[in-house]
Amino acid sequence: MSSVETRVLSAGRDEDRLAVRIVGDAALIVVADGAGGVAGGRRAAEAICARIVDGKSNAQTDWPAVLARLDLVLSADPRCGESTAVVAFISAGELRGASVGDSEAWLVHDDGRVECLTEHQRRKPLLGSGQARPVAFEAELSAARLLVATDGLFKYARHAELLAAARDHSLETAADGLVRAARLPNGGLQDDVALALLRST
Repeated sequence: MSSVETRVLSAGRDEDRLAVRIVGDAALIVVADGAGGVAGGRRAAEAICARIVDGKSNAQTDWPAVLARLDLVLSADPRCGESTAVVAFISAGELRGASVGDSEAWLVHDDGRVECLTEHQRRKPLLGSGQARPVAFEAELSAARLLVATDGLFKYARHAELLAAARDHSLETAADGLVRAARLPNGGLQDDVALALLRST
């Protein structure tokens, strides 16, 4: 079983989206960040999350292929723009997924080590361009926590603060701490933030 805490906050653009589905011992997480300044970015992010969580998935799903097909679907819809995406499927301690863009997925270990699962992803072209090239990732979850989030978190929060917050004993407190790490001194946000923090139980 997995426990997940999620947060979605708008800094005014309202282009970040997140979806989670938990069935039995399997969990599916999707985050998407509609491209700013591109018409239909928000709609693209919404479509990515909805289509993935409503579709069929299992431990053998070819996630790069799923995102590649979705890229073509979005590019054919004149109402949709472009978006980043990270999809992560967790089952029996195994994690598999794929990504496009600058949203990220991290494994945060109890000893302080961090693995950036999306380190080798391609930032562009984005989903909806018709030319996206999703990159797969996989890992063993074991005792680590999985953090999946848009660049509104990773770009504006210090690494040390993210790490400290993500390791908090309480998953709820940890998620709140991650959001605080991305806030300005006045409490505002420089960009939208969507995040999911998962722990196997």
